[in-house]
Amino acid sequence: MDLKNDHNVYILGAGFSKDAGLPLISDFLNQMRDSHVVLEGVPGREREAKAIETVLRFRLAASSAAYWVQMDLENIEDLFSLASASPEEIHTSLRLAVAATIDVARSRRSLAAKLTVKLGDDDTADWAHRGWLKPDPARGPNSPRESTYFVGLYTSYVASLLGMYNSAGRPTGENSFLTFNYDTLVEESLQELGLRFSYGLKKASNPPGNKAAKQTAQGNTESDIPVLKLHGSVNWAEAKRGNKFEVLDDYYMVRSRDLYPGLIPPTWKKTFGGGIDQVWNLAVDKLRTATRIVIIGFSLPATDAHFRFLLAAGLQNNISLREIVIVNPDTTSVMKSRVKQILRDSYWDVGKIRTCELSLRELVGNWPAGGDCLRSLGRGLSQSTSLSLSTM
Repeated sequence: MDLKNDHNVYILGAGFSKDAGLPLISDFLNQMRDSHVVLEGVPGREREAKAIETVLRFRLAASSAAYWVQMDLENIEDLFSLASASPEEIHTSLRLAVAATIDVARSRRSLAAKLTVKLGDDDTADWAHRGWLKPDPARGPNSPRESTYFVGLYTSYVASLLGMYNSAGRPTGENSFLTFNYDTLVEESLQELGLRFSYGLKKASNPPGNKAAKQTAQGNTESDIPVLKLHGSVNWAEAKRGNKFEVLDDYYMVRSRDLYPGLIPPTWKKTFGGGIDQVWNLAVDKLRTATRIVIIGFSLPATDAHFRFLLAAGLQNNISLREIVIVNPDTTSVMKSRVKQILRDSYWDVGKIRTCELSLRELVGNWPAGGDCLRSLGRGLSQSTSLSLSTM
């Protein structure tokens, strides 16, 4: 068995992407309706607008099912599950409509941020040599104990989770990302940080000239940070031949080639294709060697049997796990009840499971509010150094 001392596995849900303006499960359909207004009549995006219209018409026709069975057809998971038993046309329309909605939502919000660093007396970090931090030219000569930088919002988030706001400016320990999100926020941030990553798609196809995608599928090295996308990605495309995905640079390349994004809707009828089973198997392997599991922005639905058994399979032979940390600002009894339906009560009593009742911004972007939580993950700064992050 493989014993680890510092392997953080981050499990990311829709709440992780909220600060980028991306929809949560509860408001996805409303944002899809808004996206249709934006795309309708735009040259080159007619196919996406038609896909959204097909999905919304399906939602209207599905009302008869809700007459007999308790389901919320404004919740996209319920709608997708119903669509799983429907003709193939709605499946392809759903994938395209979801990707288009995410793309429109991304285009509406700037992800630029300003970072203010106040150094403590014991901080020896060389901040000026972090290439992903751009000094603010308007600030003038900074105080020797305070500096201001420009940085991508999610670049800063990912850097914090990797422990790169430490004296060395490099990732701390081993890190893996397991995400249920379709967007590419994590990958883009890793590229900004100058770090290699891997999707774990050993059989993925990379079209000629597709530079950014080549590092993510084949020929991975030990230093690559796993970004395991358990439901697919907007920049993956269903290959026209063979049971594999094409990994493209971004969603623009997918739609410009009239391909369909490689997405697996979160439904009761999950069928794995395109090599996604390899991704799930690798996710299990990473959970087996996790020192900490940090769950961010995931609502832990008790009905998601796939997630529960993913955890069970991964932790079955884990001898390294010290704790499970749930980062979520939701402190309601409903959320706590969901957690206790998946994770055993006894581990709460002995401190194996704990919560950081903070938003992502509070955790990694406004120290010292989240500093104690990050320090407890081995990813923090000194007690006297603080960061504050503001969007622009």
